[in-house]
Amino acid sequence: MNKLRVTVARLGITTIRNLFALFAAAANDTSEAQQISNEEFVGVLMKAHIHLSTYDEASVIKAYKVDDLNVNYMKFMDDLSPPLSEEREKAVKELFSLIQKRSNQENADVILYTDLKCFDESSHSFINNDEASVIKAYKVDDLNVNYMKFMDDLSPPLSEKRENAVKELFSLIQKRSNQENADVILYTDLKAFFDPAQHPDVKMGRLVKNAAQQQMEAAFAGIQNAKDEISLDKFKQYFRGVSSGYPFRLEPFVQFVRGCWCSLFVNLNDDSTENEKNSQQQFVLQIEAMLAEKTRQKIKGTENECNTLLRQFKHYDLEKLGFVTYDQFVHVLESFGVLAPEKELRAFFAKWSKPQQQQKASGQDNLLWYRPFIQSLFETY
Repeated sequence: MNKLRVTVARLGITTIRNLFALFAAAANDTSEAQQISNEEFVGVLMKAHIHLSTYDEASVIKAYKVDDLNVNYMKFMDDLSPPLSEEREKAVKELFSLIQKRSNQENADVILYTDLKCFDESSHSFINNDEASVIKAYKVDDLNVNYMKFMDDLSPPLSEKRENAVKELFSLIQKRSNQENADVILYTDLKAFFDPAQHPDVKMGRLVKNAAQQQMEAAFAGIQNAKDEISLDKFKQYFRGVSSGYPFRLEPFVQFVRGCWCSLFVNLNDDSTENEKNSQQQFVLQIEAMLAEKTRQKIKGTENECNTLLRQFKHYDLEKLGFVTYDQFVHVLESFGVLAPEKELRAFFAKWSKPQQQQKASGQDNLLWYRPFIQSLFETY
């Protein structure tokens, strides 16, 4: 718990508390218990980049559960909040006293919530000029702020390659749903093709499927028009937010796009255009580069990258034959955190594998001889 308390303090108690409140609001939770489901609770921790082991996760849920399905997130946050220092406690008491005086409360131990809410409008406002300017720019009315527009404006624009990946997905959804209007897709189609099981964070165990589905639906909620349509601009707006979560490298972002809607990419017609074939070839090169990079990150001691990757191939080559099947090859990639749609993985395997006479006769998959593959990989990358 102490380690978790340090992590939360570094990220900011208020930030995480606000994330919980947003999830609770999305679930229409108006109860005094201030609870969210177990899956939403884990989803908030993941979104805040708080990664717990399976044991720690179960322990926290057990400690703060309301019932078998829900967690009291307010009690969890209260227990993680550090005690106030003497100077900070003095400042809080001063504020409490000022609100009491302004509201003429007879009971010296309490203040009214209504007085607390309107206190920022008084001459003792604690909102500085910068905060007031932001609130003014994004306010809906005197009491509410459009936080989605605020977050959209903070998201950086998509690079050309990232925008092309988003446009490709938009086009594929259009083709599969037979939309007459070339400028929009249907929200129902977007949800139908979304596969939370292929979300990179789900496949890595950092997120559960339901939470991934809820995050996607919450992000698009309100974006579609009255006809349930989503324009390309609104579509790109969503992926600008996704892109900000993968700021440094293109591959993880493309993995997200192609993974979460993988059925659209896997089911591309065999008579695909030359551009689509080139796109697949480029994606295979990206997988190769990613594998090389991930391997270097896992080097132990004096081991070099070739031996690191070789050790993992030998782990799956139980009979020590020097080759692996397609399924074994995928396991090797996944052990390094390299994830991709099946069509691209099969193209990657086909590029390096060779058919044997017995495989040809029986119709089995080709085999990949991993020593020459490893040598060639690191000569290139």
